[in-house]
Amino acid sequence: MTSPAPGLLLEQIPLNAPVLSAVIADSDIPAVVQAALEARALEKAAFLALADELMVELRPEVARLATELLRSSIHQVWLNRSRLDQECP
Repeated sequence: MTSPAPGLLLEQIPLNAPVLSAVIADSDIPAVVQAALEARALEKAAFLALADELMVELRPEVARLATELLRSSIHQVWLNRSRLDQECP
C-alpha cells in the first residue's frame, strides 16, 4: 500500500477508489504498460511457485513438529491427571 503524497491533508484523500466502467481494448494499452503488466504477472507467478515449493519442502518438518507438539501435550495432560489423582483421596 502506498502512502499519500507529502503535503496532502487527510481530508483531501478520497474515500473511494475510482472504478473503471469501460473495457479498454488491448490495442489501446501502451506497449510499455502492457510489458510492465506482463512482467508483474510473471513475477507473481514465480513468487507463488516459490511459495508452493517451500510448502512442499516444509511439509515433513511441519508434520514432525506437529507430532512432537501433540505428544508433548498429551504427556503433559497425563501428568496433570496423575497429579489430580494423587491429590484426591
